[in-house]
Amino acid sequence: MPQGRIILKRICQSKKLADLKTDGARLLYTWLIPNVDINGCFSGDPEVIKGQVFTRLKKSVNTITGYMDDLSSVGLILQYKANGDQFLHIPDFAEKQPSLNPSKEAESTIPPPNPDLLQGNSGPTLRKVKESKVKSKQSKPMADFELFWKAYPKKKSKDAARRRWETIKPDADLLQTMLAAIEQQKTSDQWKKDGGQFIPNPATWLNGGCWTDEVIIAPRELTSAEQLEVYENAKGGSPEFCREQYEAEMARLAANG
Repeated sequence: MPQGRIILKRICQSKKLADLKTDGARLLYTWLIPNVDINGCFSGDPEVIKGQVFTRLKKSVNTITGYMDDLSSVGLILQYKANGDQFLHIPDFAEKQPSLNPSKEAESTIPPPNPDLLQGNSGPTLRKVKESKVKSKQSKPMADFELFWKAYPKKKSKDAARRRWETIKPDADLLQTMLAAIEQQKTSDQWKKDGGQFIPNPATWLNGGCWTDEVIIAPRELTSAEQLEVYENAKGGSPEFCREQYEAEMARLAANG
């Protein structure tokens, strides 16, 4: 498990924290954050919390139980039982930890809560647990990678490309930038030359940040019919004007493809 978690600045404006009865409950909540697993779960046994969270504070089991009930009453934690043990869950943990990285996390040994496991001791404030946002965070990078892989024209060394993708961790905006760059680069002379022989491998493209490359597209040659049309349109003016107009029109058509 990582050495720490993020505590967002907006915690200072939290109404739920303000509604707690004691500063001890507020301290327990903030100290739970670096101790929960990737799903926002931790032991709900007051003895365990006393030993692992309030290690050097002389808090009694009864006091800790009171803190937990206070946190439950405002919805900051959910308490539940599974396999005969007590657990707690921070409902919005994934939302407040945008940098969660499953590859750096130990596999959770705590069963996640579900409506059948929820303990009904929190009164009307107890809510059904929403589907874990962490799971979607874990699966989304790979779903985005598959979008990239589908768009990239050279299917080679997929595992190497995937590893590089996991290192870059593109967000939604960067993904769209990459996909747009791929479509543009497909039209470049380098990528079209010799049947795509000079298209870089996907991992190489990612490693080089090639979505920022400038694409230079050589003007295409005009067909005979297009050249004749340009010539006919240019006739009628002075010889010098016709030549300049002819060349300008040729260049315009070539650039527009």
